[in-house]
Amino acid sequence: MIISTEIASLIAQTVIPMLLSAGLAFYVSEKNRRRGLDRGVQALLRCRMLIEYERYKKEGITYSEKKNFINMYECYHALGKNGVMTSIYQLVLDMEIKKEYEK
Repeated sequence: MIISTEIASLIAQTVIPMLLSAGLAFYVSEKNRRRGLDRGVQALLRCRMLIEYERYKKEGITYSEKKNFINMYECYHALGKNGVMTSIYQLVLDMEIKKEYEK
């Protein structure tokens, strides 16, 4: 029985803290990876929305383009820290819709 108590004590003092440390390290690593992915997706969405906004100012916007822009903005907005894109979004919402077949 003494050996079992010693083994249990060894497990409690070394193995459990080691597993908890590994779990915490994995969690932090995944959180940082996720944050990087979110920021990358947000940067791509912001870039695309700015490109599309400039095109819409010159060429006008169709109904389907406006719906697509709204979808991009909603995804962008869900990632947080929206800043200047909220004002661009409002400008696009205020644009008159042109017919789909107009050039």
